Amino acid sequence: MNLFMEQHGDSLPVEFKLLHYKPQPWSGVDSVSVGLMMVQMLDTHWPTKLSRERIAAKLGNPNLEADLYPVGSWRDRPPTAWMWI
Repeated sequence: MNLFMEQHGDSLPVEFKLLHYKPQPWSGVDSVSVGLMMVQMLDTHWPTKLSRERIAAKLGNPNLEADLYPVGSWRDRPPTAWMWI
């Protein structure tokens, strides 16, 4: 990113010229910020997670929550060959 801006600083998009904007050099923090933003935007399960948090707060009992939302699936213990005989 920084190399591109150095090499093409005079040919940036017109919006930069109109707003008299000169971009700052890209840093590692910028990369991490973009990654975290992508995680948030691509996470399609946030309504479910929010609902579970609200229910857990109302229950106030980890055992009831564990019964309501079991962790794991049959994939944790895949069927073995003897089960198919």
